[in-house]
Amino acid sequence: MPYERSKRVQITARSGWVAVDIRELWSYRALAWRLCLRDIQARYKQTVFGILWAVVQPVMMMVVMTLIFGKGLQLERSHIPGMPYAVSFLAAQIIWQYFSNGLSSVANSVTGNADIVRKIYFPRIIIPIASLGTA
Repeated sequence: MPYERSKRVQITARSGWVAVDIRELWSYRALAWRLCLRDIQARYKQTVFGILWAVVQPVMMMVVMTLIFGKGLQLERSHIPGMPYAVSFLAAQIIWQYFSNGLSSVANSVTGNADIVRKIYFPRIIIPIASLGTA
């Protein structure tokens, strides 16, 4: 069988600002899922608590901050009426942790996955989306 050259596909960038192609993102959803799974496994693989740490850390932060701000500075009186101060602080803490971790992981995601970006074609927005999934 004679050697056949494979056809080369040349990908060219679109000019100007282009909206995100949702259909293309949907077709690469398995890659986004795989990148999320890879990051989660890498993060919790060698920890003693494992994924339990993601629950223990905000709860312990809530306990400490409730004692400092709620009892120490007496801010319990100025929170949402009818809701315990610790619960409202935990809700705010979870949202803040997601935002903070998400922002830092998205900022480092493209440089951390530079080898993948250089070698294969896929929508580059998949990498930050996958980082947000693991935040």
